[in-house]
Amino acid sequence: MPENEPKPGETAPDTVRKGKPKPTVLASDSDAPSEGTPVVPRLSAYYSDARVKPAAFVKAVRAEKIRSFDSEDVSGAAQRLGETDPTLARTVALLGKEPEPVARWVVDATKVSLNLYLPDAVSGEHEAAKSFFDRVVRMSAEGLAAKDKQRRARAQNLLRLVLSWLIGQRNLSPTDALLSVRKAKKKKDGETASSLNRDAARLLGRAKLNQLLNLSLIAALFESAIAQEAKERREVFSSLAGLQDRIASLETELQTTGAELKRTNEDRTRLTNELVAAQKKLRDEKELRALDRTRQAGRFRGFLAERLSPPLSDARDALDFDPPVVDAARQRIEMAITAIVGVAENSNE
Repeated sequence: MPENEPKPGETAPDTVRKGKPKPTVLASDSDAPSEGTPVVPRLSAYYSDARVKPAAFVKAVRAEKIRSFDSEDVSGAAQRLGETDPTLARTVALLGKEPEPVARWVVDATKVSLNLYLPDAVSGEHEAAKSFFDRVVRMSAEGLAAKDKQRRARAQNLLRLVLSWLIGQRNLSPTDALLSVRKAKKKKDGETASSLNRDAARLLGRAKLNQLLNLSLIAALFESAIAQEAKERREVFSSLAGLQDRIASLETELQTTGAELKRTNEDRTRLTNELVAAQKKLRDEKELRALDRTRQAGRFRGFLAERLSPPLSDARDALDFDPPVVDAARQRIEMAITAIVGVAENSNE
């Protein structure tokens, strides 16, 4: 069998690359079932064989330059996740690993596990990260305290996966996460600040150096959070004082504006009355002008019928004679002109 060809029963990588294919990564003695066994960079291969170490799997994915696992591989791994990784230990082992396909798969596996083990928590997935994590922690309390080792380990690992996802992609604050876990922890009867201080001192006394360094990091985190909260509180108080001054100023302006509004309303009423009166006057003038036009039209029709039409008609008849009676026609036309001039002079008076 060729060196780069998968053994019977193994799934060959489906990612096609240009150029000369790179040789399949071979696991070392500490990373694989046996010396020289190829590690197939597929999720199905990783979850189906517990002997494949996470580091070797990630190394194979990186060496093959896989940009994403194919949809069939992801779907199959998601469907069989409850069977192939009942405690989610192998999924947790991939936390914080590169390349990107592995990190993307861990998030997908986290959501699949939530649907599988905490389906009631999924309804709040789109709410604020802190509220969602509070819900997950609260619903995980029973599993975290379970006597069954596998169930307890699964609850712990699922909480780690959700925590990593929310901090990495949903901007969950580490301090909020720690406080959420603290709230979920069952308080002892009679627990006080003094007893908490005593328990913390006992914990520090038993801690190793590395653990103390880790605890000091948490202390620094909360110290920074407390300082930030104090700063924000001062800023809020400063803003509150500014708002109170602004409110007082606005109240003064409101009183002034109220007086001005009263005067404005009075002016508006006065102007409205003036407008109504002006509109009435305009309507009356329009009616008078219409009546004048009617009278003028009647006078003009009477003028045409009584003063202008007869002499012009006689002039036309005089011109129709054979031979035409020009003097008579001229006389009638002059009569018409005289009538027109008379009417024009009367209209100018």
